[in-house]
Amino acid sequence: MKQVLLWTNCQGGTISYMLSKYHSDKFELKYYLNYEYIRENKTLPEEFKNADIFIYQNYNSNKHGKDYDLDHIINSVLKPECKKICIPFLYFEAMFSYDMRQSSNNFQTIDSKTPFGKFFYGVDFIDGRLSDIDKKNYTEDEKESLIESIYQDFISENAISEEKIKYYYDRSFEYLENKILSSDVPDLFEYIQTNFKKIRLWHNRNHPTGILLNELVKEVFKLLNLDYIINEEEVKFLNKSINDWVMPIPLCVKKYYGMEFSDECSSWTDSSIIDTKSFIKSYVNDLYFDFL
Repeated sequence: MKQVLLWTNCQGGTISYMLSKYHSDKFELKYYLNYEYIRENKTLPEEFKNADIFIYQNYNSNKHGKDYDLDHIINSVLKPECKKICIPFLYFEAMFSYDMRQSSNNFQTIDSKTPFGKFFYGVDFIDGRLSDIDKKNYTEDEKESLIESIYQDFISENAISEEKIKYYYDRSFEYLENKILSSDVPDLFEYIQTNFKKIRLWHNRNHPTGILLNELVKEVFKLLNLDYIINEEEVKFLNKSINDWVMPIPLCVKKYYGMEFSDECSSWTDSSIIDTKSFIKSYVNDLYFDFL
């Protein structure tokens, strides 16, 4: 039985899941979250030395020190005969076209039930409107009026300029071109470029939907010479695997690209969020009015 070692972020978990489900008789799987080891400066597990197959993401090694340098791992830690499969980090901002920098108020919502806070991904468009919210006491009617005003602005045709939409497009595809075309699954680049306007491929900038994760798994299975028979139910499962926050897409961005996606939004922490309006309402209430 071959030992497969995955050195990825949460996106690699879907590969581990599918290999375990369909080929547990062929592989012993070890899955390590690379960012946790790097962030906490942990020692690489001994299993690296015994891996027969190494599936990893092509992160920028220069930022993280020798122990996590990919050239060092590949040339000095792994066995020479270990098969290496490089996958990209699937990161995309173009379909949102706003900064998802976390609101400073989110840290105040972190607890045992919400370890990442209620809104790990921020929306700069909303935060900009609420930067001075603590300077005024709002009545319930005024609060509802403010939320409605933010929502109407967010869905307006002029919410985000074409110049800014183009900026996020160029930045997103420059990143993907660099990461995907230097990986072992280069066909994903054309797939994304062809389909991102037709199909929702990301829940938020870091987390792909089940449709794109399915394509990633399919490419890895090909590299391992494995049959791929994933059905629609599996795609639905993958879609829920990292859908922690399904972020809103501004109407002006949808119109710019001709997207016909539904207005679906959701959150693991708040079942009342089902669309853009309920997302904005919860975001404003939870991150601003709760902390007046």
